[in-house]
Amino acid sequence: MRYLIIFFILQLCEARTWTSSSGSTVEADLISLIGEKIALKTPEGKTLNLKFFQLSEADQNFLRAKSLEQNVKNGKAGKISREQEGVGWQNWDTPWPTNVRVSQSDFEIIEDREASKDGAFIYLSPHFSFQSSVQLSRSLVKKFAWYFETTHRYLEKIPLSFSRTQEKERHKIVLVETEKEYQLSGGLPGSAGVYLGSKDVVLVPLTSVGVKKVGSRYTIDYNGSNSTLSHEIVHSLTDSPYFNHGALGWFTEGIAEYIAHTPYRSGIYMQSKALFYIEPYVVAYGKYGDGGRNLGRRIEVGALKEFMLQSYDEFRTIMVGEKYGVAALLVAYFCDLKREDEAQNLQAFLKALKAGKKGEEALNVLLNGRSFKELEAIINKAWRSKGVELIF
Repeated sequence: MRYLIIFFILQLCEARTWTSSSGSTVEADLISLIGEKIALKTPEGKTLNLKFFQLSEADQNFLRAKSLEQNVKNGKAGKISREQEGVGWQNWDTPWPTNVRVSQSDFEIIEDREASKDGAFIYLSPHFSFQSSVQLSRSLVKKFAWYFETTHRYLEKIPLSFSRTQEKERHKIVLVETEKEYQLSGGLPGSAGVYLGSKDVVLVPLTSVGVKKVGSRYTIDYNGSNSTLSHEIVHSLTDSPYFNHGALGWFTEGIAEYIAHTPYRSGIYMQSKALFYIEPYVVAYGKYGDGGRNLGRRIEVGALKEFMLQSYDEFRTIMVGEKYGVAALLVAYFCDLKREDEAQNLQAFLKALKAGKKGEEALNVLLNGRSFKELEAIINKAWRSKGVELIF
């Protein structure tokens, strides 16, 4: 599959002040934006060629708005088609973040009174539409929307091109009041949330978004973990090509586990500390004994090739806890332990999936000339340095 790219030339565009990510400024006209490449022209006639991530966040948002404006003129605005994900927005070259932050002042909550009817209440944040079976205050909705918006920003910032974060339509979250209602709607007993792929909706009981009922009112509940919930949010924002054979299972569940167990505090994901939390989550009961897979420090995996190529039914039905834990360690290996080279191999693998490759053909890109046995040895050596042995 060939990907289209965002391309526009602005005519009669007044010069504006552009700010780099490091804080330096320049007065210039915007000439073109092609994918991640930006061309500016100074009043002296000098052309400056930059990349999207080299600009400040305010300038990045300006360019996104201009891109949307151009798409509206061309009749292309709206939801990214599931067949065309990755079109026009890619962030393979952006640096890995250390912290990903969203301030409560960065967004507002709107109650859509026109859509709120038949016992449903609709609340809107910038990237999500929350449908609740009970009425909630805006301040309360903003508390849990903060978590959703920060998870969205995290996926947008990591250089793995989660292009569903760029969709113009809001992602749907359905909030239900009772466990019975949750299960009748498709939720699993005891789970904190579920992504219903057939409906493209995340279904969540109110108790999972930090809300509890006191009398007739709902208030903030500061107890409990949201890790299962963020896991499902990641599924809802994962590009459909990443669910292809060869990635479905080890990558889709691994990246969801990776994001879910990156430490989060009040609008901040601390990506630089992800490895220090994921390892104790997999091998024991979490960083602070707050829940984990407890697989121990010697983990039986089996052949890596078979692990990566198994069907999703196999992945989900046999030794599920062990497989989710191993998947988290594999993704952490590619994203953290050997970032300089293996992150590039992971990116190439994801690009291959978006280009239509599947199964072993896509995994050959991840191998990058190595055999599965060689990659097994490399991964095991890397994790042994952290006191974890993976037995392939």
